[in-house]
Amino acid sequence: MPVLTRTEGAFGEALVSVLRRLTESAGFSYSTIMLLQLKVVWGMWALRDMTPGDTSSYFVSAYTWFTAGRALISWSPLYVSFYGSLLHLSTDAFLVTLLHRLLIVFALAILILAVMRRLLPADIAWFMTAWWVVMPIDFDAMYEVHLFAVIPLMIAVLLIVGEPARLRRGLAFGCLLATALLVRNEILVATAMLMLAAATAGAWRIHSVRQWPRVRLSPILAYSLPLGAACLLTFYYYRHASDAQALSAMLERKHTLNVCQVYAFGYQQRNDDFKKSPWTDCQELMTRVYGVPEPSLLSALRRNPRAMMTHFLWNLRLLPAGLQVLLFNVTSSSVTPDYVPVANSSIAIPASLLLLGVVAAGLTRLLKDRRRWWQTTLRERRWGWMALLAFGCVTFAVMITQRPRPSYMFTLGILLRAATGTLCLVLLDNTVWRRRIAGAFPVAAVLLIVLAPIYRQFTHEARPRYLAAAYERLRESERIVERPGTVFMTPGYGLELCNYVGKGKCAPRDYFALRAEVEAGATWMAVLADHGVNLVYANELVFAEPAGQRLVTELQTDGWRTLGMLNEGDRRWILMSKPDASTSASAAGFPCSLRASAL
Repeated sequence: MPVLTRTEGAFGEALVSVLRRLTESAGFSYSTIMLLQLKVVWGMWALRDMTPGDTSSYFVSAYTWFTAGRALISWSPLYVSFYGSLLHLSTDAFLVTLLHRLLIVFALAILILAVMRRLLPADIAWFMTAWWVVMPIDFDAMYEVHLFAVIPLMIAVLLIVGEPARLRRGLAFGCLLATALLVRNEILVATAMLMLAAATAGAWRIHSVRQWPRVRLSPILAYSLPLGAACLLTFYYYRHASDAQALSAMLERKHTLNVCQVYAFGYQQRNDDFKKSPWTDCQELMTRVYGVPEPSLLSALRRNPRAMMTHFLWNLRLLPAGLQVLLFNVTSSSVTPDYVPVANSSIAIPASLLLLGVVAAGLTRLLKDRRRWWQTTLRERRWGWMALLAFGCVTFAVMITQRPRPSYMFTLGILLRAATGTLCLVLLDNTVWRRRIAGAFPVAAVLLIVLAPIYRQFTHEARPRYLAAAYERLRESERIVERPGTVFMTPGYGLELCNYVGKGKCAPRDYFALRAEVEAGATWMAVLADHGVNLVYANELVFAEPAGQRLVTELQTDGWRTLGMLNEGDRRWILMSKPDASTSASAAGFPCSLRASAL
């Protein structure tokens, strides 16, 4: 029995030693967080539709970068060049769009874990990163550009955190300046805040020693070289910009159109007297409220301060819902803080209350023993916290002036996770639970990977992939779609198809909008002629209704040429071109037939 007891004791000590080494092992943390990220996105390539909206417009810029080495400097050229560079691997828009999303998602998982490990103990850092990794609002965000903008910010935090080092701080400032100029312009405010803090800290040190330091070259170079490199990189993109000559006008239009659209969207949520699209018809509402179709933010404040303050207060009211979606992917509110519907769940309230309880209890204990925590935990990491706080301040301004959309608040979500991890550390300090969590971390990490749902379980049900299906059907005829003068009618996603397939060269028309004119008494041929339509794509949605079947019949009767078609069970579609257009297409050597069968 004594021999057995000694054996069990030795095994237990060895197990504890192994678990302790795994807890502190960077390799274990990074490999498991990557496996967790892989688990939750598994199957995305088969279930997720192509990204619509803004990403399709960025694809046009990315394709221009790929073919001509030029980009719009007013629209995130650093992101565009990254997106466009992947086209060297494949020109398949679906593949490249999905690939660049996954690369961004995995890069962020690594960078956020690295930031958390600099601010928190290894086990708590991993759990806070896992909180980011498993939230669909993070890896399944609507647009990839918002996720991409977080990457250089996390790099800057990694550079700046720790004891003062001029070169690292200078590199961080250079990274932030490049981000502000080439990705997200509002980061310029955070950059200025951090540079002002650094200047204040330097002035305080000079005041403390009561003598001016000797001027040396190395500190000047530590800051000037990274900032100069950011300026040179910006100049490079400016020299290769297709909008360089009209940059001021482009930036102004970008701002005024944004104010127009976000105000109109919020107005529709508050009122029912504006039914038109906030994206394409917001100018009508802005003229009614502010007297001009597209005022700037300051101009709108001067012209009608009450209306703009109502807009700000509405965004402030949506803030709790936006934070719930940001942190838990669900909300208890019936009004979406996003531009698209978000999941509503009863889980949001208890999760919010639990988090608030942790924050309140942790802050109470932290303030009681603030000197110890400052000296042992916060002081040497203060610049990292200052950077995250600066990003949070900018995010708050964006939330009020735009809306508390989760995609605009990713850096705030990282700050809140890091703060929550710190407060949990404060609450668990010197308790048996702290030692148990640290010891059980490797087992808990593996269990979380095993139990985490895959992408299909996050989405709950199969969602139609109309855009991806249409792209795969039409990509063989992309030379026809991108032909100059093409006016393309589709059942939805017209702009996206003109961007992904036609590289932005065709003009979209919506089948459902034109159908309304037919239902008012016009013929399909007359409506198509009025709108100049010379290329028509009809899918299952069109064939499912009498108006759509009549459209195809009239096109065939009028002699429109079939460029591609399929009629196999549930899959039914056809691509048809106006006779004179199809003739020129055939003469040019373009493909005039795809998979065909009797329709």
